[in-house]
Amino acid sequence: MRASILPKLKLDCLVLVPSYRLWWKQEYSGLELLGENLAKVLKIDFFPRILEKKFHHSQHTKNGKERLDVPLFLQGKNNKVLSSLVGRNILLLDDVFTTGTSLLQAEILLYMAGVGDVYSYALLERGIEGES
Repeated sequence: MRASILPKLKLDCLVLVPSYRLWWKQEYSGLELLGENLAKVLKIDFFPRILEKKFHHSQHTKNGKERLDVPLFLQGKNNKVLSSLVGRNILLLDDVFTTGTSLLQAEILLYMAGVGDVYSYALLERGIEGES
C-alpha cells in the first residue's frame, strides 16, 4: 500500500507490530515515534505496545521456509485495550517486511479480538538473503 492512500482509508487507530530489536525494550524507539506522529497526522488513536512477542528470536539468520514455519509468537499484552478495539479499523505498522509472518500473526490476533478492517503497512521491504 502506498502511503498516499492512508488519508483515504477509514482508519480509527494505529497499532505497532512488536520488533525483535533491542530498542523495543527501551523508552525510545524510532518506529514508535514515527507511529505516534503518523497517528497525529491521520487524527487517529495510537496504541504502540498492545501486542508483544511470547519469546524473542531473531529472524535474520533464517531462510524463507524457516521464517514461515514458526509457531504463533505474538500475543496480546493488554486485553483491556485490545477489547476496546472491537469493530475499529486498524492501521498495523511494521518496520521491515520480509516474509510477512509478523504482520500476519498480528492481523490474526487483532481479528480474533474482534476489530473491523486491518490495513498493514511496512516501512521497508527486503528479500531474504540468498533467495530470489
